[in-house]
Amino acid sequence: MKNKNSNPFKIFMSFRLFPFLQLILFLQFSNLNALVVHEWGTFTTLLTSEGKPLSGLYVDESRLPSFVYEIPGFSWSEVKGWPSPELLKNVTVKMETPVLYFYSDKQKDVSVKVGFKGGSISQWYPQRTSGESIALPPTVDFAKGYQGSIGWNCTILPPESKKELTHIGNGITSEWEAPRWTQSNLIKNSDGDIEKYLFYRGIGNFELPLKVRMLDTNRIEVHNAGKDSIAYAMIFETKWGMVNHWSSIARIWWQGPIAGNTKMEFKRNSSMIFSEVELSRALVQNGLYKPEANAMLQTWRNSYFQSEKGLKVLWIVPRPFVDSLLPLSITPKPDSLQRVLVGRTDILTPEYEQTLRAMVSMSELKNNKYYFAFQDFLNKDKRTTAMRRINNAMPSLPEKVEMPFRMDGKYFHK
Repeated sequence: MKNKNSNPFKIFMSFRLFPFLQLILFLQFSNLNALVVHEWGTFTTLLTSEGKPLSGLYVDESRLPSFVYEIPGFSWSEVKGWPSPELLKNVTVKMETPVLYFYSDKQKDVSVKVGFKGGSISQWYPQRTSGESIALPPTVDFAKGYQGSIGWNCTILPPESKKELTHIGNGITSEWEAPRWTQSNLIKNSDGDIEKYLFYRGIGNFELPLKVRMLDTNRIEVHNAGKDSIAYAMIFETKWGMVNHWSSIARIWWQGPIAGNTKMEFKRNSSMIFSEVELSRALVQNGLYKPEANAMLQTWRNSYFQSEKGLKVLWIVPRPFVDSLLPLSITPKPDSLQRVLVGRTDILTPEYEQTLRAMVSMSELKNNKYYFAFQDFLNKDKRTTAMRRINNAMPSLPEKVEMPFRMDGKYFHK
């Protein structure tokens, strides 16, 4: 009778070694022709101070290279700009930059299929073999439910491959380049395009397990409404209008795990200076190799921690939730599959909401990725509705109110 513990892969992975060293040892000394697959990505939401999700979140976090494929009408165009909220309704979640890495000691053909329960996989690279189709122009109300999908038939090239990436140099953004900084194999699709990873991105409407709301200007409540523990969460804030180096102005309110079905309350903490150390460690502890964790942080460092001011919660989405929301099928079945998706919850503080209410003109925010979400807030906000009723009964007001600072932290100039 075969010993159930004789599997060389399980033996190697049980050693207390650095994760990437485990991979090297296993691929070098085993005869199993192993396949290891890792994935990381982000779910972004924007909440009011009361914890209500805002819609209109289909504006790209960062502009993708022109060679990335997409469903027409879902992103920015030179002619029409951003799609109308009347075409893409009730988009409350952005799924940003999931990338799939493949590790194998030999060349291998693979079939990859990803589903998306509650959203559309609207952008991808390299070209897909299968996936959802939408009548044009797209008119989708994501609140009514949606089922997206994508599939690739690809070849994992051997580690010693000297093939070049299909796209290099001009047109490659830093956000596209950073995920390449790993030791993963090159992968080639049926059209011959070569990249370091499979990329997909989408938008949708679904509930995430972490709920967040402000109790007042200095207190926040986080509620893990799911049964599975959140391995790591970090609440941090950067102040509007401050121009010092980011590491000196970002402050961590709290960081740590959150058990399932648990509410926790935290006060504003201005003494804990921001650091990526614990977040990076958590990404590795939950399955990523160190170079992958570094690539993820480098990809989103600017928008997570540097240029964008405000209150955020970063948290690792429980794996059972990820597998249910984004069912992933890979043939042949990987010997090891790790999926580390990070939730990014942006919160409008009460002060921030008051700034929005005071704005008579939204023109200053037209290039902000949350422009449509800010409009959604004002349309639903009871205080704004009351103020508009009063203004409509009064004599005409100036077209623009000069505010002390803009939403991007810069000062207005007359």
